[in-house]
Amino acid sequence: MSLSWGYQHKCMTDNLTHKLNALSKSYASPSQTRRIISTAIIPSLAYSFPVVPCTPNLINRWDQKIGHCVKEKFGMDRTNPSTAIIREHTQSFGLGCSSVGVEYHTRCAESLINSLNCTTPRHAKITKALLFKQITNLNLIADALMFLHK
Repeated sequence: MSLSWGYQHKCMTDNLTHKLNALSKSYASPSQTRRIISTAIIPSLAYSFPVVPCTPNLINRWDQKIGHCVKEKFGMDRTNPSTAIIREHTQSFGLGCSSVGVEYHTRCAESLINSLNCTTPRHAKITKALLFKQITNLNLIADALMFLHK
């Protein structure tokens, strides 16, 4: 067994693509499409976030796929408008489309908090030790990058 998550990433991407293709071919209005994406499609993708690590590039690809579906439903060109307008809240004249990246980071933070506050002392202790180890490694990487750029 390896720690390669490629198979899971491919299944998640294929599942998302299938759902978005079906949604874009449906008779759902643009606002219904936006609501379906935020209440059904993104949560189904986000279900596995605490266990499957995702790269920023993969999350951006998923966000782009969702953005293309929303643009298509609103009758907009694929190149315009920018992603910022798609993500912006409707009260600020945006389309109000949810982001996979925000959901990913929220779910991972919730999972970390739950793990740190676990009632089993051993579980919380291991999580805390691993977190400190990651922070130490990040500090070493930051120091090395600072040294290279001086």
